[in-house]
Amino acid sequence: MNKTFYCLIFTILILHTSAFSQETTGLIKGTVKDNKSVPIPFATLQITNSSTGLKYSSISGEDGYYTIPQLPPDVNYSIKAASIGYKESVQNNITISLGKATILNII
Repeated sequence: MNKTFYCLIFTILILHTSAFSQETTGLIKGTVKDNKSVPIPFATLQITNSSTGLKYSSISGEDGYYTIPQLPPDVNYSIKAASIGYKESVQNNITISLGKATILNII
């Protein structure tokens, strides 16, 4: 077999692999903090797709950090954060971008 044949096979394999690895979602991440910028551990987060009403949930870690992956992009969302002893926080009109992380720190 000649060199051209191997190059052709290699190119086909690369194009085939990249076609299946394309991103179809985005994610939102950040830190939940109080008004003194102290992280709030184990806060409950709920993000709602404004178009469909579909809800996604997460809980912040010990350091207040959270991440909500696999969100459909180019849709408006609202996010609600709550924890015992703290005022509930709601933010609206959050847009998730395809293949990107939207960073949203909640206070």
